[in-house]
Amino acid sequence: MYIELETERLRLRPLCMSDLQSLFEYSGDKDTIRYMLFLPHESLAEAEEFLQAAVSEWEKEDPDYYEFAMELDGKLIGTMSAYKEDDGAEVEFGWVLHKDYRGQGFAVEAALAVKQFAVEILKPKRLVAHCDKRNPASARVMERIGLTFAEEGTREYRSGETAAELAYVEWLERK
Repeated sequence: MYIELETERLRLRPLCMSDLQSLFEYSGDKDTIRYMLFLPHESLAEAEEFLQAAVSEWEKEDPDYYEFAMELDGKLIGTMSAYKEDDGAEVEFGWVLHKDYRGQGFAVEAALAVKQFAVEILKPKRLVAHCDKRNPASARVMERIGLTFAEEGTREYRSGETAAELAYVEWLERK
């Protein structure tokens, strides 16, 4: 399966193996991934394993998740994901953006495009996203794409650290 989304400034396309170096540049950077649950990639091999799984998922007829490369002027600046949960009734969004490109609206732009794709193609009943409570920029992205605060919980990082987690949701079809 190949899906490409275009926004005013970004090209969103399936991640591919040639993205490895660019992906590792930010996914291994502790400042960039400070609030990401499953990062950092501790090695190039770990980033390659993640990338291979994402590429394999795109090869399926009906992927369980979609990892989009967020490309600006041909450069990979981050990723935007849509994970199908609960037999497709829920789609969870996630994103990571290279620290050099924060604060410029790229996450919102990518999230809106992937949200439109999810609503029109995947047709879930609800959309959801989570963030570390200490990451208000991510919470603002969720609000700007139409999700509303739902609940506070706890998240545990790979390091064993725990933190408060905020969940945002948008119901497309009522329970």
